[in-house]
Amino acid sequence: MIIIIILVLNDDDKATLIQVLERAHELLDNGQWLGTYLQPTSDEQRVLERHMNQLLTNKPMCYVCNVDEDSAKDGNDYVRAVEEMVKTKNDAIVVKAPSADQDAERNTRPANKFELLTISSQLEAEACGLADEQEKHEFLQEVAGLSQTSLQQVVQTSQRMLDLQTFYTIGKQEARAWQIPVGCTAAEAAGKIHTDLQRGFIRAEVIKPADWLEFNGESGVKEAGRLRVEGKDYIVEHGDIMHIRFNV
Repeated sequence: MIIIIILVLNDDDKATLIQVLERAHELLDNGQWLGTYLQPTSDEQRVLERHMNQLLTNKPMCYVCNVDEDSAKDGNDYVRAVEEMVKTKNDAIVVKAPSADQDAERNTRPANKFELLTISSQLEAEACGLADEQEKHEFLQEVAGLSQTSLQQVVQTSQRMLDLQTFYTIGKQEARAWQIPVGCTAAEAAGKIHTDLQRGFIRAEVIKPADWLEFNGESGVKEAGRLRVEGKDYIVEHGDIMHIRFNV
């Protein structure tokens, strides 16, 4: 497969790919993770993403440790052994469960190639038996001192590691979440909903989630003068609520 790919590349990409694959081959022969040790240049990374994005050990990895209720917050000896293994074998920085202020942290803390989460499926199952979301969070806080469910931890950590974020569209009949790459423009985000919205993009009416909650929805945000009108080059932020105006 590698030979076929190399044959169809232009000369510059071919030379770059051969160079990085030779280095990758040596690392893999020594049992080392590409995600930690390959350290490609920007040109090499571009070629890898275009032609060899399926290299498994060059992808981010999240270790999820399932523990008993008492160890849900601080882990146990088994969790610490996994953490030490990751640090020692892969020379990676391991970060435990994300903080409650994950959204504020998202734009200041870079994603790690390797991360470690500690969850308790037993505790999660008990919490899922509670119908009320507020009651569920109070239960997790009281029993284990947790501010998030295991599912929230896994989803948010995965999003950050994959450099993804979420924006929302809220209508009279439904509200939807859309996943896009970090750094996506408003026009590109509109294309995620439908290509016609990107092609005929006029503007995006943007509401920040904090404003939506503070002013009790769209009408309150408009009355408070907090509705933002952005053009096609606006960089969408995590949690933005957007209404796309378009014409085709």
